[in-house]
Amino acid sequence: MRKASLCVAAGATFGFSAMFGGPTPAYGITAEPLPRGPAIHIEDVTRFFEVYDASDGHPSAELLQEKYVNPGSEGLHNFARLRNITGARIVDSLAKNPAIYSDARRCVAVLPHARHGELNALRRLGALYPDAKFPPVTIAVGRGKPVGVGSPVFGVMIGLEALCGVTYFDANLKDRFVHVIAHEYVHVQQVRALVDDLQGFLRASAAA
Repeated sequence: MRKASLCVAAGATFGFSAMFGGPTPAYGITAEPLPRGPAIHIEDVTRFFEVYDASDGHPSAELLQEKYVNPGSEGLHNFARLRNITGARIVDSLAKNPAIYSDARRCVAVLPHARHGELNALRRLGALYPDAKFPPVTIAVGRGKPVGVGSPVFGVMIGLEALCGVTYFDANLKDRFVHVIAHEYVHVQQVRALVDDLQGFLRASAAA
């Protein structure tokens, strides 16, 4: 029953049209929890481009590690640990495909709008699936992959440059962020459902 509810919620979420509005600021942005919704952290993006710009698009591995990865948010540290993101790996990706980092700037401008659109989408998911949990979202810059990771423990982590660089998602960048984050949240609920089912089975087995 729970898995069926998740499938319904997923379909409704992806069919939801997020509404966006307001001015589009530059990439100097700060993170703040959205009202009655999960925290969506984007401060790591600002710090990355500060380092990137200060070195004319050619930061060293040491500089990225010291100024970007090490002082990063908890979400970035989790992302780095799960997907082996280091200053050296980012520099290697930069050397192989510099365009995904320079082009990622076009996605930075839509982040504040995407945050509010995501809140609406997640409210819809929560209404369809009342047991849904919404751990924090971290949008950061990684090593070119993956696009996203969802964990009921660590939350949802999105690689800005990876998501911005794909061509098979929504052409509308704001909708692209909303749909991918919502997709990862559905995976978070599915994992929680499996964990809950296993814990229930273990309790029942112990009592037998």
